[in-house]
This record gives sequence, structure tokens and C-alpha cells, in this order.
Amino acid sequence: AVPVCDFFARNPEQHDAAISALRLADDASTVPQIIAALKSGETNFPARAFVNGLDTVAYLSRFKQKKDTAREFLLSYINHKRQALRVGAIKALGTLEDPRAISALETFSTTSKDSPERQAAEQSLAAIHAARKQPDNLQDLRATVLDLQKQNRDLKKDFDTLQKKVEAKNGKSGKK
Repeated sequence: AVPVCDFFARNPEQHDAAISALRLADDASTVPQIIAALKSGETNFPARAFVNGLDTVAYLSRFKQKKDTAREFLLSYINHKRQALRVGAIKALGTLEDPRAISALETFSTTSKDSPERQAAEQSLAAIHAARKQPDNLQDLRATVLDLQKQNRDLKKDFDTLQKKVEAKNGKSGKK
């Protein structure tokens, strides 16, 4: 297999397709190579391919325990001079779903309502918050199940008590 950096150096016209193929392969072990290729060839990449690369780094890193490398790489582009790269990095942080990127994304909430950066930051923050709520939903579900189990035990006790009263009453009326 040709190393990712070598491929990008030799085939600049195919950057976007190559990055898309790496994303489809869903192999997180290629992230360091993609980052290196993006860093070393930033000026050789068309903006669309570079943004696709940023999002691919995030996508491939989304399930990693430690997302520091990807997050720091993406954060290094949120203030880039090229708007397309800024917006792409902000969107990629949403794809990464790393809560440690929230404070950086929130800095864009004070920009103009119409700015692409603000819109991308709002979408990314929503994605991060949605990803964080999944465990909360499981906790809520567990609490609900435990409540239902308690209610079921209480109802069973009440039923047993009523059954004993009915049996006792039937027993007394049978003695008359």
C-alpha cells in the first residue's frame, strides 16, 4: 500500500477522491497520515478537498477515547485566513463530537447572525450536545425502570394485603 502522504504528493488532482475513500474505509489508524498530508500540502489542496480532509479526520476519530490530536488539529484551523477552512474546521468539530471543543465553538456565538462561522458553530454545538445526551437518556431509562419495579412491588404488596382481607372476611362469613 502507498503511504497516504506519498499518494497526496504524487496525485494532487485526486485529493478529494482519496480522502473520501479513506473516510469510507473507516480506519482510524490513517488519521495521523491524513493530518500530516493536510499540514504539509495545505496550499496544494483545493479548499473543498481540504475541508473534506478536516471532516474525515474528525469522522475517523469520533469513537476514539482520546480525541486530543484530532481536536487540536481542527482547532488550529478555526481562525484560518481562508473562510472555507475556518467553516470546515468548525463543522468538523461537530463531527468529532468532543465536548472539550465547546468553549472554542461558543466564541463564534457572538459573531453576526448571518456569518457562516456562527451557523456552523451552532450546528456543531447541537451535534456535540446531542451526542452527550445519549448516556443521559440511558440513565433516565434506568431510573424509569427502577421506579416501575418499585411500583410493581408496592402494588403486589397491596394486592396481597387485599387478598388476605378478602380471605379473612370470607372466612368470618363462612363461620356464621
